[in-house]
Amino acid sequence: MATPLPKKVLARQHEITADFLRALDRHLADLEVGKATEMLEIRDFADQLHLHPTHLSNIIKLTTGHAPCYFFEARILELAQRRLCETKLPIAEIAAQLTYDP
Repeated sequence: MATPLPKKVLARQHEITADFLRALDRHLADLEVGKATEMLEIRDFADQLHLHPTHLSNIIKLTTGHAPCYFFEARILELAQRRLCETKLPIAEIAAQLTYDP
């Protein structure tokens, strides 16, 4: 029989996940306005949160059932779709801004 995790540990795991999602949203907002020019990776977010990248990935997977890249890709896709609808920029330019290979 597995020992249940203390509530304090569970709360911290959810706090880490929320911090990651907020950092991801901030980064994508910076990309959108041109404040950032390069896509961050999980290790960059882990550095911001003072965590090991593997630990961050494991926590996110544990609390959400999805790997960090799931949220990253979903939010980038939402941003790309919004830019395609709201601007007249060429697809290649939007792709390049979001660090996709046009």
